[in-house]
Amino acid sequence: MLTHVMSTSPGSHKPPLTRDVIFGDGARRVGVTATSRSETTVEPASLDVADQLEIAVETPIVHRRIVRYAGDEPAALENAYYPHDIVTPVGPAADVETIIDAAGYRPVGRADALIARLASPDEATILGLDTGSPVLDHARVLYASKDGHVRPVEHVRTLFAGNRNRLTYEHKHLDA
Repeated sequence: MLTHVMSTSPGSHKPPLTRDVIFGDGARRVGVTATSRSETTVEPASLDVADQLEIAVETPIVHRRIVRYAGDEPAALENAYYPHDIVTPVGPAADVETIIDAAGYRPVGRADALIARLASPDEATILGLDTGSPVLDHARVLYASKDGHVRPVEHVRTLFAGNRNRLTYEHKHLDA
């Protein structure tokens, strides 16, 4: 079972870990290699994505879809959405966090929601599960500031196979 350590520790002077690093660390801990398959498209924002990114429905967004593998087994399906005015279409190896930073945005907060539910038929197929298997749906919105204005710059939905993953949140005060 993969363990994903999500740190919310204040006082750390290190940059936050990317999702690629967190997933790779979890895979290494259980002795498997982390790989992924991704595709990036520009598409109109759906109602849900527009609401999370605080933009108008149908506004162009960049959508990156990643299937993450632990060894040969699919462990997570990630859909990340970015405002097109900040992130232009990028290749599969592009570091989106660096692109957001280069655009002058600095992370200032995030909102997370975790929902345990059953996989849809499409999700089950992608994750190699039986339809109706349990999954953990993790939604995150990253807020960033530029010139004193705060806005959502990323909305990520990660679907974890319920029988292959464990999320661990660390809340430490490192400068105490």
